[in-house]
Amino acid sequence: MQLPNIWGQGALFAYSGLEGECTLKNSFTCTLLGDNLGLRLHTDKACDLYVTTEEVCDIRYQIVASDIISAEIETRGAVYETLFLFYNQNTIIGKCRKGSVQLRMVNNADRPPYFYETSTETETCFSVSTQQETAVTPEMVAQTAAKKLAFYEALPDVGLKDKAIEKAFYKAVSVMKSQVYSKEGQFKRNWTTPDRLPHKALWLWDSVFHSFGNRFISEALAKDSILAVLDAQRQDGFIAHMATPDSISDVTQPPVLAWGIMRLFNRTKDIALLEETYPKLRGYLTWNMENRTDKHGLYVWHVDTTSVDCRCDESGMDNCSRFDGVKDMECIDFSCFMVMEAEAMASMCEILQNGEGPFWKAFAEELKEKINTRLWDEADGFYYDRIVANDSFHKVKSNASFLPMLAGVCSTDQAAKLVAHLDNPDTFKEAVGVPGIAKEDPTYGTDMWRGPVWLNYNYLVLEGLKKYGYIERYETFVKGLVKEVTKWYLSDGVLYEFYDPSGATPPSRLMRKGPVIEPYNFNIRYQAIRDYGWTCSMFACIILENKHLFEST
Repeated sequence: MQLPNIWGQGALFAYSGLEGECTLKNSFTCTLLGDNLGLRLHTDKACDLYVTTEEVCDIRYQIVASDIISAEIETRGAVYETLFLFYNQNTIIGKCRKGSVQLRMVNNADRPPYFYETSTETETCFSVSTQQETAVTPEMVAQTAAKKLAFYEALPDVGLKDKAIEKAFYKAVSVMKSQVYSKEGQFKRNWTTPDRLPHKALWLWDSVFHSFGNRFISEALAKDSILAVLDAQRQDGFIAHMATPDSISDVTQPPVLAWGIMRLFNRTKDIALLEETYPKLRGYLTWNMENRTDKHGLYVWHVDTTSVDCRCDESGMDNCSRFDGVKDMECIDFSCFMVMEAEAMASMCEILQNGEGPFWKAFAEELKEKINTRLWDEADGFYYDRIVANDSFHKVKSNASFLPMLAGVCSTDQAAKLVAHLDNPDTFKEAVGVPGIAKEDPTYGTDMWRGPVWLNYNYLVLEGLKKYGYIERYETFVKGLVKEVTKWYLSDGVLYEFYDPSGATPPSRLMRKGPVIEPYNFNIRYQAIRDYGWTCSMFACIILENKHLFEST
C-alpha cells in the first residue's frame, strides 16, 4: 500500500467521526502551512502549531494524511521523528525534536488555546486543545499513531502497479475519512460535509457522490452518507440543498437520492434500506412534481435573480452561464435527474412488490418524451434549456446537456450527435475531461462552472457514454481524469475542487467567483477548494470501477 506523503499548503487536517465524537459545534479543523512544517488551527483562538527547522538538513515524509503526519527530521547529528496527530475532536498531540515546537497566534487572537509540552533529553511531546490542558506522554503519542495507521492497514489493498496513482488514491481516502461528522441534532447517524473548511454543513447531492467513494471505507459509511440527507427532510417531503444539525436551507438540489440508493442496493442487497427510504423518496419527488414544474410538465430550477455569481445554487452549478440573464427555464438537467429517479423508484417497487412500479415507469417514459419534444434542437444536434417567458431555446451549451445519455432519454442517433460535440474542438473537446460549458461560448474561462472540469459531472457524462456503448471514449476520459488529478496531487499535495480542461493551468490559479489571490487564504476568497469531498470520492470511485485501466495486480 502506497500511503500519501506529499505536503501541500491548505491540505485538510481534521478529526473523524469514524473514530469518536466529532460534531460541527465542538470540533475544529486545521490546514497545512506553506511556510513551516505545521498546522494552522482554525478556531476562535486561531494559531499556528509548527516545528522549527533551524539546523535541519532534510525532511522525509512517511505519511501526510487527514489526521496523521509522520516525518523524519534530519540534522547534522541525528534523525528525529516528528508526528502531528488528532487525538480527539478538539485536541492535537505530537512529538518532535526537543525544544522545536512553536505556537504562534494569528489574526490578533489574544487568548491562546491550552498548550502542554514535556521533554526528555532528545524529544518533546506536546498537545494543543481548545477545551482543556491535555498531558501527553511518548506512549500516548505512539498508541495514537498506531491507531491512525491501523485504519489504513485495515483497508483493502487497491492493488495498483502505478504507485503515483495509488498514492493519490489513498490521499483521497484520507480526505474522505476527515469529512465525516458523528451524529448530532437532527442527524441520527454519521454524516458528511464537502470539505470541513470552508464548508461545514451537509449538502444533498454532495452526500450522494460521497457515498460512491465511501463504500471503499465501509458500506455502513456509504449508507450513512445518503441516509443523513433524509434525516433533514421536512414533513411535506421537501429536502434542502444544505442542512446543519439544527437548520435547513430553503432551496433544494439535484434529485439523485433514489439513483444513489439503488446503486448502493445493487452492492449490498439490503432490502431494509429500500423499505426505509422508499416512502421518504416518494415524498420528495412528489414535492418536486408539485413545486418545480411548468405547464408542459418539465422541471424548473429556482433562480435567484438578485445574485451576481450564484444565480442557481439549486442546480448545484452556482455561476454557470446558462443562468445568466434568465429566470424560469425548462431545464435539461433537472428533467433528466427526475427521469433517473423515477426509473430507480420503479426498480425499488419491483423489489418491494408494492404495486407502484407502473406509475414510475409511465412517469419516466412520459417525461422522456417531453424532454425530446421540448428540449432537443435538431438543427444543432443538442439539448438546450427552454426559457419559459418566451418559449425559446436558451442556447448556452453546457455539460448538463449530456445527461440525456445517462438518463436513457436520447435515441442512438441523438447520442451520436451529442458525442460529436465531445469530439469538436470548438465546443467540448479538451485535453482533460468535459468542460462546464462549450469553448465557443463567450463566457468560457477558468471560473468554476464556466469552463473548468468537475469530477462529479464528468462521472455523469462518463456513465452516459458507457450506457450508449462509447467505450473507447469512456476509457480515454477515465485515464485523462485520473492522470490529471494525480499530477496535481504530486505537485501540490491536495485534490482540488475543479481542474483546467487544457491541463495547463494549475488548479490553484483557476478563478472561483473572483480572481485568485496569493498567498492562498480561503478566509479572504475561496478559490478552487483544496481537498474537496466529491473530487476525492469520485476519484476513488472511478479508479475502483476501472482498475483494469491502471494495471491492477
